[in-house]
Amino acid sequence: MKVQRRPRQHNRANTRGIQTNINYHEQGTSRYDNIEPSGDTLRERGESDNYIRIAFQNIRGITRNEDLPVELDAMHELGIDIMGMSETNCPWTPQSRTEYDLFMKEIFGPSRTIYSSAPATSDSNYQPGGTLLTIHGNSVGRIAASGTDPWGRFCWTQLRGRRDEGVVIISAYRVCQSQSTTTAGPYTAYQQQYTLMREAGIVAPDPRQQLLKDLTSLISSQRDAGFRPILMMDANGDYRASSNKDKSLEQFLVDNNLGDPFYEKFRLNPRTYAFGSRRIDYIFTDPVCTSSIQSIGYLGTHQGAFSDHCLAYIDVDEQMLFRGILNRPVKSLEGDHNFASGQGTKISRAPQWADSGTCYPHAHIQTRGELHHPRSDR
Repeated sequence: MKVQRRPRQHNRANTRGIQTNINYHEQGTSRYDNIEPSGDTLRERGESDNYIRIAFQNIRGITRNEDLPVELDAMHELGIDIMGMSETNCPWTPQSRTEYDLFMKEIFGPSRTIYSSAPATSDSNYQPGGTLLTIHGNSVGRIAASGTDPWGRFCWTQLRGRRDEGVVIISAYRVCQSQSTTTAGPYTAYQQQYTLMREAGIVAPDPRQQLLKDLTSLISSQRDAGFRPILMMDANGDYRASSNKDKSLEQFLVDNNLGDPFYEKFRLNPRTYAFGSRRIDYIFTDPVCTSSIQSIGYLGTHQGAFSDHCLAYIDVDEQMLFRGILNRPVKSLEGDHNFASGQGTKISRAPQWADSGTCYPHAHIQTRGELHHPRSDR
């Protein structure tokens, strides 16, 4: 049975947000106008709609000492079912996880939240970086396994579909500083990851590039298990920029056969960071998942959680997303893998990285017992 929802007017910008009260932001001597929404208009949620709303935002730190965390208030008001967040800036200790779980249960009922942060080095409530992925409603029953990165760069969860297939949703954060940077301070996520990588035996760490490498390993292993990726990420890079484009991110998308459904639909590349001029926040998807997307877009400044990053979202048809692929090929005796690139009619050979069969070595994996699929899938 679908979760019963009351229709909501999505008016955060008009009544509770800051969009209509502040027309610009200032940083030093520079002035930046607010970012307007782009893409499809956010649809109202009904009592019996049959789609899942998936969203992502860099929230620049979870809210504390509040009766209701602002990011969860936004998630509830905007009708979001699955939410990824980056730069949570919180050491996810057992106590902080329990507190957040209680907030989720109070607001949404049954839910599951996956947290990732680097090991806490002090008793401070601040820990740079970190990600979060939270799910509520019927999708909770689809969870097969979840994992976290011990360095706080990403977390993920598998959602089981039909025909032994499904999707893996990943929430990730990529630091903005490069390997040659001289601006990273001692308390930044970059320096934190650099130190942890040195301790792990990496001689010349490059946190920005290492994330893409490790996400490639994760996506490869998940595809081998039958889970197609939906990657939500603050990439701190623009692979479609007219100048100084992020070539590493561009190659990462090619290597992993990931699409950019927003650009493919609108041919737009709007900025998503209030103090910048580029699009750095994305929802990338496996090509097979694209047909299930009903609407996609970015909200304007502060129309999600209060942050200097825009909220990205997609509405996906639940039945189409989880129906699986008919007549899909099986693994050959030589160990090669083939994946369907369409509705079971056109088969393409997988990239070379799909043959590794190795799981991401640092991931902490949590599994659930017997799955209880929604009745519509039986």
